[in-house]
Amino acid sequence: ITLSALSLNVTLSGGSLVPPGNVEKSVLVTFQLTDQDAALLKSNLSTTIVYLSIQNGTISDVFGNKNFAQFLFKATTVIPDTTRANLLAFSLDLNVGLLNLTFDDLIDPTM
Repeated sequence: ITLSALSLNVTLSGGSLVPPGNVEKSVLVTFQLTDQDAALLKSNLSTTIVYLSIQNGTISDVFGNKNFAQFLFKATTVIPDTTRANLLAFSLDLNVGLLNLTFDDLIDPTM
């Protein structure tokens, strides 16, 4: 699966399917991104116009039939990351003069 927006192309490196709850069969598939893929998308995605391309045979239906390849399928919804980062912990090393801050979200290291 590849996500594309403007000059950004991210081929997902992995992830996992999120169980649909109490249903045996569903037309909705929810996929949990890896931390690496989510970080890459968060730090590089500057638009809400995103396309998905899926290769032939990536998904199977309940009878084992594989999907056909689809390219540049436009997202119906894209919710950008607007959550503020929260400080989780810090450490101070006066021997070398370093203050280390740990946040719960990606931080721009150039601040």
